[in-house]
Amino acid sequence: MPVSTPPKHVGPAELAGFAFALREDTGEDPRVLFQRDAQLARQLGPAADSPAGWLRWLDHAGSPEAQQARLRAASAVALAQVVAVALGLLVGYGSARVVFAYRGDDPINVVEALLVYAGLNALTLFLAGLAGAPASWRLRVPGLAALGDALALLSPGRLAGAALRLAPPDHRKAGHALLDSAHGHTPGVGAGTPWSGAVARWCVLTWSQWMALAFHVGAVAGFVQFVVFSDLAFGWSTTLNVTDAGFATLIDWLSLPWAWAWPAAAPGLELVAGSRFYRGKPSADPQSVQGWWRFLLMAMLVYGLAPRAVALLAARWRLGLAAQEALTLLPGYAGLKARLRARAGATTSDASAALKAPKDARTFSAVPAETPTDTPDNTPDNTPAEAEASPMAMRWFAVNWAEAPLRDDTLGATLGLEVAGVAHAGLGGLDADAQAIARAVQACAQTDPPVDGVALLVKEWEPPTAEMIDFLADLRRSLGPGRPIQVRLIQARSAQVQPGPGVALGVSNPGSASPTPADAARRAERLADWDRKLRALGDRWTARFDAFDTSGLPTAPGATAADAVEPTP
Repeated sequence: MPVSTPPKHVGPAELAGFAFALREDTGEDPRVLFQRDAQLARQLGPAADSPAGWLRWLDHAGSPEAQQARLRAASAVALAQVVAVALGLLVGYGSARVVFAYRGDDPINVVEALLVYAGLNALTLFLAGLAGAPASWRLRVPGLAALGDALALLSPGRLAGAALRLAPPDHRKAGHALLDSAHGHTPGVGAGTPWSGAVARWCVLTWSQWMALAFHVGAVAGFVQFVVFSDLAFGWSTTLNVTDAGFATLIDWLSLPWAWAWPAAAPGLELVAGSRFYRGKPSADPQSVQGWWRFLLMAMLVYGLAPRAVALLAARWRLGLAAQEALTLLPGYAGLKARLRARAGATTSDASAALKAPKDARTFSAVPAETPTDTPDNTPDNTPAEAEASPMAMRWFAVNWAEAPLRDDTLGATLGLEVAGVAHAGLGGLDADAQAIARAVQACAQTDPPVDGVALLVKEWEPPTAEMIDFLADLRRSLGPGRPIQVRLIQARSAQVQPGPGVALGVSNPGSASPTPADAARRAERLADWDRKLRALGDRWTARFDAFDTSGLPTAPGATAADAVEPTP
């Protein structure tokens, strides 16, 4: 698909397109993906590893189906916005007909109008701020997260989302994916695609701000209509013990933003004193108190319309940030980022370095690669760099658990990984485990060169222990969401990797190339146990992995490359 000028920011519609496109890449040969992305990455250069580069990739590599998913999500968002604006205009105009209704008896109470269009607006803005509180506040302030989620559920923006029921089925599914409270799905992608909860919340809050802005536009339009086409009388009245001078001081403070530019819209003490009325008693001459309409118009614009316009801009900005963060959490994003970044700055020697590892060293994974990898012995000298380049462009920090039999100095070459550092855990107690986690977090925080994730190296012939599962949970809490953790099950099948004395492999004849059916059954049971334990973590970014699968992360918690490639016993 030709490259077109991409939008400047990642939004919900682009997120839907990425979810579909990355899901389509699942199970594809990493070499094919690397070749496909090489030309675009060269064109973009350093910009390949940026939101603009990601969006350009979506235009360049996304299938027609992915583009359709993107358009359906965009249509769903646009429909919700139209409904929100229509509802806001209707309710706002209706409120003006109620608040500014004048039948010739008691005048329109300025206090009530200020309460509706300034006071109530300030209160709802405060509640919207609680619903959209930053994640750091939601974690630090007890109960704020629950209160924010409850307010988001009660937000009027959900009325706009409910209107998606009127949309065509595909568009309706795309819209409902955005409204899911934690995880949604894109049509054709299936459940489990991680729409961030923040994306759903900010979609609703943005629609609420559209509705609120339209409400004040409708109210101002209705008020101006009454002022122009009918005669109105204004006054003020309250049961509270408020003096004329005290109320005039309040009006002076409220008029400060515009008094310098439009003095006639700032009522003085004379107008305030002359327009006070009591229900059932004769009020002042309507002609003498009509000066209030200028003040009310400016109050509705400054304390109603303007704050809502600012709130809408802020909500749209926060929605873009949430969508961009959710993109980094999509299964397959890490592999895409590594491919674009590697090709943007790679040389032929750098790109082919991972291909130079011994062929036997590439099988140390729970799931061997289905497609044989070329070696220097069978790779022609004239092979283009794109075909020769290894898709394994991601850098990993390795944690050796319980002394898995691998040497630190040859670990990267043995497993075909680019390793940024090695730590040991699992035998030195909780302090040693904490130090390993701290080193992993420190390594992943560096950006030049970046470290993409953590590879936990464990013995395949031993069952997953509770201590190791707790270590994974602590590691995830320290790393945060989105950072991939690969659990690599090391098998003793080479002279380079041998178990210590007395280690039982569960294989009747360890030296035999063909294990017995009983050996295969025991191994399958061990792998199933690993998958159950990893699935119980509920962490979609921690999984058992094929050593050469960099197309992305599994699409469901605990999923493995075995879902796409049949393992060999």
